[in-house]
Amino acid sequence: MHKPARYILLLLTVLLAACQAPVKEEDIFNVPFSIVASSDDSQLSLAKELVIRDKTEWKYLWLAHTGDPRKRPPAIDFRSEMVIAFYLGQRPTSGYAIEVQRIRVINDQLLVELVVKRPDPRMQQSMAMTQAHTIIKLPRYDLPVKFLYRQQK
Repeated sequence: MHKPARYILLLLTVLLAACQAPVKEEDIFNVPFSIVASSDDSQLSLAKELVIRDKTEWKYLWLAHTGDPRKRPPAIDFRSEMVIAFYLGQRPTSGYAIEVQRIRVINDQLLVELVVKRPDPRMQQSMAMTQAHTIIKLPRYDLPVKFLYRQQK
C-alpha cells in the first residue's frame, strides 16, 4: 500500500471512531453503594461530610458517632471499600433526613448527589433535638469527592 493511501486509511479510521455515538455516563459510571447507618440520632452535632478510606479513621468516626466505645463499627474492607458519612448538624425538631440519590464517576472525581429532606409543615414533629445523618459504604475510589445537595421538593 502506498504511503498516501495509508495516511488516508488512518485518517478515515480516526474520523469513524470520532463519529460513533457517545457512551452514556450513567450506564457505565454509576457507583453502587449501601447504607451502613441512617437515622436522626447521633452524638455528632455539626454539619459535615466525611470521606473515610482507612480503618483508624473509621474507628474514630464510629466512636464519635455513637459515643460508646463498646459499640464496634460495622466491618469495612478498606482495601476494596470506603465510607462516606453525611451529617446535617443538630436540628430543633424531627423530620430532617439526608438521602443519597446516586454516586457517579465524572471527570476523574466522585460526584455524590444528595437530597436534604425537611419536616413537612403540615405534620406535627417531635420538638426533640435531632442529628440527621446517613453513612454509606461503596467500592474504593482514590478520587476527589464532590457533593451536590438538593432540597426535597
